[in-house]
Amino acid sequence: RAGTFSYTRQDPAGTGLSYSIETSPDLSAWSTNAAATQTVTATANNTQTVQVTLGGVKPLTAQKLFIRITAQ
Repeated sequence: RAGTFSYTRQDPAGTGLSYSIETSPDLSAWSTNAAATQTVTATANNTQTVQVTLGGVKPLTAQKLFIRITAQ
């Protein structure tokens, strides 16, 4: 409901990748959550733990919300 979660990734400084957050109500139409914030909370052995807070109105009230992280 608060729109927060965390994930791990390799440090982008070593991979050259950039990460974005996308959401979908039905797994078919995805949109970038440009207002999402990503904060690195820990780094160990070239692996980062990232805290994400989705942008938009809180608390989240949708029956379903799918989230994916894209790397480019």
